Amino acid sequence: DFQAARAKSTAIGQRMRDEGVDVVLNVGQYVPAADFDAIGFHPEIYVTGIGYAIAAASTNPLEAFPYVGGLAVDANVDVGLETDELQRCYQVWEDAGGAPILPFEEEIRADDATGQAGMGVMCSTMQIFEQAAKAAGPVLNDATLRRGIESLGELEVAAVPQSSFGPGKYDGQDSFQLMAYNPDYTREGDEQMLVPTGDPILMRD
Repeated sequence: DFQAARAKSTAIGQRMRDEGVDVVLNVGQYVPAADFDAIGFHPEIYVTGIGYAIAAASTNPLEAFPYVGGLAVDANVDVGLETDELQRCYQVWEDAGGAPILPFEEEIRADDATGQAGMGVMCSTMQIFEQAAKAAGPVLNDATLRRGIESLGELEVAAVPQSSFGPGKYDGQDSFQLMAYNPDYTREGDEQMLVPTGDPILMRD
């Protein structure tokens, strides 16, 4: 119920503004930047995933805030990395008759999705499954696939280069990057929408 969410976020924003709050951690997909802006409340806003800020950018004046940032967990879409495996997967897609996949920024400027985000997910998923299935051996079932995944160790996944798998570790993700919305970004300009804040965080011994 977005109408109810807006009413609540406005009331909450007024309370935080009156208390002098200058940093807000926003949990959830709804980013209330437009509601905050309407009441003159402009804190730094952190979202749990930078994708929420990307989605909010078309309807929220993010440039009015001193900082809007969040974690990027998809290296290809959010950080701009183009791994060899991702490029190979794109080529397989195009060789099979698929339309060319444009970089994230070009999709934004063209206001037309070419499947870049979805391809990052699917290329990574298929790569992990292929590697794990090979490691599982001739009999593929839940138990052997699980053992196959656990045996992969460090792996450069298509859209998540810093990944590893092991006993009890099936998520793969080892690296995160804090990204910020660029207030100088315009759809027609040359500025990137997202810029990194600091260095990547590597969750690996």
